[in-house]
Amino acid sequence: GAFTLVYADLDNFKEYNDVHGFLMGDEMIRFCSAILKRFLTRLGPAARLGHLGGDDFVIVSRNNVDNKILEEICETFDAEKSRYFTDEEIDKGSYTVTDRHGSERDVFLVTLSLSVLGNENFLAAPHPAYLGQIASSIKKKVKKHNKKHGKSGYMVERRTHG
Repeated sequence: GAFTLVYADLDNFKEYNDVHGFLMGDEMIRFCSAILKRFLTRLGPAARLGHLGGDDFVIVSRNNVDNKILEEICETFDAEKSRYFTDEEIDKGSYTVTDRHGSERDVFLVTLSLSVLGNENFLAAPHPAYLGQIASSIKKKVKKHNKKHGKSGYMVERRTHG
């Protein structure tokens, strides 16, 4: 039947953990979960949220998901994430990390990537592993876009798969 799968992932989360510590990282994960839960009923009466582990979440809905809701999720995440950063980081729009070679670089504040695909993208019922593979492929594109713009975003799969 009809379904929409939304794969959610935090961008720059590893760096966030490195700079702010694992306790704050856990708080960031709880915050992300709370934002996604807040929108569940709007994604469909039977929508379900799952935590895949780390900073990865999945929402499965039996309905088509309106892009306006996806946009609202991203905007809400960006608007409310400031409590997890210092005033200086918020003003700068980034924070400084030290890479494994000892070099410092700035990364954008944590953003949320949403990869979206649905039953209309498949000619036949897809294997769950195949869904994951496609969602991961979309996620890479969304992360690249988010990195360029410094804000959360989503991408809806448009291609049809066999």
